[in-house]
Amino acid sequence: MHRKGDRKNRPLGVAVLIALWDRNNGAQLLHADPDGEYSRFESIAIGVGFEVANCYMAEQYRKEMTMDEAKTLALQSLQRVMKEKFSANCIEVSLVTKDGYCTLNESEISQLVQQLDFE
Repeated sequence: MHRKGDRKNRPLGVAVLIALWDRNNGAQLLHADPDGEYSRFESIAIGVGFEVANCYMAEQYRKEMTMDEAKTLALQSLQRVMKEKFSANCIEVSLVTKDGYCTLNESEISQLVQQLDFE
């Protein structure tokens, strides 16, 4: 039952990040919000702590980054948000390139996380 002046609540929804490879434009990162609107970004984080991650990525991101540099930046952004909860066993890393899509296994992620400790 709604009374006059009650704030309308929208139904539950999700925000989604979509990474893809476009043969004409290369790597694309899209953010679709719960209202169905979508936008293209060079880098973006969503979820808890997104402000910290987005601020860090805005300072550090360069369009000409290598894939290794981009993986490091993504993990550093997560590390800043997750702090002491940051570990290889609670992270998933997927890559989208012109050659396709792959998800790194836990060993590969562990190596990346260990490299962060030395930087």
